[in-house]
Amino acid sequence: MWIPTVVVILLSVRGA
Repeated sequence: MWIPTVVVILLSVRGA
């Protein structure tokens, strides 16, 4: 699955 990966990336970008 790539959905959880995308979520983590988005959270990382937003957190950055």
